[in-house]
Amino acid sequence: MQYGRAVGHPALGPASYRLSIREGKHSVYSFCMCPGGTVIPTPTEEKALCTNGMSNSSRDSGEANAAMVVSIPAERFGSQDAMAAVALQRQLERAAYAAGGGDHHAPAQSLKDFLQGETTQKLPTCRYRPGLKSANLARLLPDDLSRTLRQGLGHLCQRMPALAHPEALLIGVETRTSSPVRILRGDDGAHPDAAGLFPAGEGAGYAGGITSSAVDGIRAADALVSWLAKDGSSRLSPSASRG
Repeated sequence: MQYGRAVGHPALGPASYRLSIREGKHSVYSFCMCPGGTVIPTPTEEKALCTNGMSNSSRDSGEANAAMVVSIPAERFGSQDAMAAVALQRQLERAAYAAGGGDHHAPAQSLKDFLQGETTQKLPTCRYRPGLKSANLARLLPDDLSRTLRQGLGHLCQRMPALAHPEALLIGVETRTSSPVRILRGDDGAHPDAAGLFPAGEGAGYAGGITSSAVDGIRAADALVSWLAKDGSSRLSPSASRG
């Protein structure tokens, strides 16, 4: 799809891609694309499952993966509760855990069957460990999100037919893109009510990917050094620590 007639040339590495399409109030887009990578389980709570993607430096797994994300506008939650998006995240992760059988197998479906609303009888091979379990992924998502994802993927496949490869596989669920909440920080990079705390990266709500997290981490480190140079060093001295 990316290299055309040049595919397989030894000078070319595994191909990357970036996909995006607008569907009504939502966007459907690829996130954290890993050429020559693999999908891994990354749960952080009991009886919940979320997935992520990674590539080793050699990028030679023979597979490629990317999250396919549906953006959710704030008004969709119908609530002023700052944790409403986190509640949805937990709901999706618990549903994925149950659909996978409760042992961190991931629910999966071929892209073709997802678009047609059918259950996959035999899943394509995949490096995901501990393994996959066939499931109707649309049933794990709220109706509006599954409908938007199906429409968006369908239109992307029309735009780029090679995307609809017979072995293209959807694995559920990746819910950790950008944080749905943000830890406050001031112009100096520190939390306004917690001296010495410098929120940074995706988890704190200030980045949306590996590179932006790294850049934000550099900013946080610079802010910490400046704070220590001005008035923080005494608070972190050995005697202060013993106290």
